[in-house]
Amino acid sequence: MNARDPLVAVATAAALIAVTAFGLAATSRGRPAPPARLVVLPFVNAGDSDDAYFADGITDGLHTALATVPGVEVIATGSAARYRHTAETPEAIAHTLHVRYILRGTVTRAHGRVEINPELYDVASAGEAWSAPYNAPLADVFAVQSSIATRVTGAIGLRTTTTSETRPTANLSAYDAFLRGQYTRAVALDPSFALAWARLSNAATIRWERVDPDSAVARTAHNAATRALALAPTLGAAHGAMARYDAVILRDNAAAQREYETALRYAPNDADLLVAAAMTDRAVGRWDIALDRLAQAELVDPFGSAAPRVRGTTLLRLRRYPEAREELDAAVKLAPGSADAIVDRALVEICAGDRDAARAVMHAGAHDVDSAALYAYAAGVFGTLRVLDTATWRFVSTLSPKAFGGNRATWGLGVAQSLTLLGDNPAARTYADSARVALESALRAAPESPALHAALGLAYAYLGRKADAVKEGEIAVRLAPPPENTWLGPAYQQILWRIYTQVGARDKAGDLAESLLKSPALLSRGWMKIAY
Repeated sequence: MNARDPLVAVATAAALIAVTAFGLAATSRGRPAPPARLVVLPFVNAGDSDDAYFADGITDGLHTALATVPGVEVIATGSAARYRHTAETPEAIAHTLHVRYILRGTVTRAHGRVEINPELYDVASAGEAWSAPYNAPLADVFAVQSSIATRVTGAIGLRTTTTSETRPTANLSAYDAFLRGQYTRAVALDPSFALAWARLSNAATIRWERVDPDSAVARTAHNAATRALALAPTLGAAHGAMARYDAVILRDNAAAQREYETALRYAPNDADLLVAAAMTDRAVGRWDIALDRLAQAELVDPFGSAAPRVRGTTLLRLRRYPEAREELDAAVKLAPGSADAIVDRALVEICAGDRDAARAVMHAGAHDVDSAALYAYAAGVFGTLRVLDTATWRFVSTLSPKAFGGNRATWGLGVAQSLTLLGDNPAARTYADSARVALESALRAAPESPALHAALGLAYAYLGRKADAVKEGEIAVRLAPPPENTWLGPAYQQILWRIYTQVGARDKAGDLAESLLKSPALLSRGWMKIAY
C-alpha cells in the first residue's frame, strides 16, 4: 500500500525512551493549549560513513520519545527524511510542515563513545531555543536520548513532573542488530527486547501475506507479537504487531480493531498506526472514523503517500468521487513511481463512468513508471483492462511473468483477460490453464484463502468451466462475508459478479450488481455503462 513500507524498513529506537507524566500548558481559560508541532530532522552522521544507520536510530528514537509526550505533535520520520542534507532554511521547512520547532543535530560514534549535538530551533523567535553537547559512553546512549527529550520538552514550554529512562535492551550488540533491521538476531542476543519482537512479528506477517502463507510463518508472527506484549504491555508497537497479525493472518477485524485502539492510546500520532487502524475501521464499517484517522495521519505525515492513497480508496468505495480524485491526485504526486496509486486514480474515472479520463490517467502514468508493471497491475482482479484500448490489450498479451512479479497465477489471468478482450478465446484458455495450475497448487497450502479461491474462479471462467467458476467465487465470498468484512467482502462479491458475467449467468450477475450498488463498493453504474 505504500511507497514507504513501514513494517520492513530498517527500524529505529522507536518507543525506546519513556518520558512520562508531562503536564500540559493551559490557556488562560483553563483549556488545553493546542499541540506544539515539531519536526525531528535526520541527525547528521559526523562519524564513520558506515554509522549512518546509527545516526538514523538516534533520530527516530528521539522522534518516538517526543511523540509520546502529551501536548506535542511530531512530524513522521518519513516526511522529515525529505530534509536530509537540505539547503532549505528553518523558516521554509517550518512553513511547509506547519511546525514551530525544529530539532536537528549531529551524531558521532567512535571508540566506545557517542557524541550528540542537538539543537532546537524556534521559528517563532527565529533563533535557537536550546542546545547542549553530549559526550558519553556508548552504554549510556539511552540515558542521553532521555535527557535530550526532557530538555526539549521543557524548552517548548511543557512542564515535566517525572522523567524515566527505559532501556530497550541492555545488550548493545542486540541494539545494533535491531537498528540494522536484523530482528531475529536482536531477539536471540536479548530475548527481553520487546520492540525487536514486535518488529519480528511485523516482518513475519508481511512475509505470510506477500510471499509465504505457511503455518510456520504465521506462528512466528503470533508468537513474536505475544512475546512483545508480555514484555511491554504499554508499547504501542507491540499492540500494533498483534493487530496486524489479527487482521492479516486471522482475518479477525474485531480483534484487530481492539488492538489498534490500544496501540493508539500509547502512540496517538503514529502515522503508520493511524493508517493501519483506519484500514481495519473500514473493514468493520466504521467509515467516518477511518476517514478521520487518515486525515490525522496526513497532518503528521504530509509527504507520505500511504494516508492519501488509503483515504482516496476509502472515498472511492463510498462513491465520493470528487474527494477521492483529490486525495489520489495527491498520492500520485507524492509517489509518482507507484503503479498502485496510478491505477487507483484511474479507477476514480472508471467508477465515475469517464472512459477517456481513465485512459488519460493510465497513459500519463506510463511515463512515470515501467509500463509493463503498470498495465500488469491494471490487469489484476479489478477488471480495469476492459475500459482501456485495444493497443493496451495487445501489449498486456505479450507480457512475461516477470512483469507480474514472477507470479504465474496473476500472469496467466492477466494475459487470459487481455486475449479474451481481443476475442482470442483459445489462446486465452491456454493462459488461464497456467493460472489454474498455479492456483490449485497454492490452495493446497492455503485452503482458506478467499483471494486464491476468487482467482481460481476467474481462471475457471476463462476456461469455460462454468460450475467450477461459480463454486470457487462463491467460496471466496463465504470466506470473507460482507457483514464481517465491509472492505474485502464487497471486493470478492465484485469478482464473483465478474465470474457470473463471464460465464453468462446474467440473472445472478444482475442481482449481485444491485446489491453491490446499495453498499460501499467499487462497482458503480458508471463502471457498468463503460465496461459492459
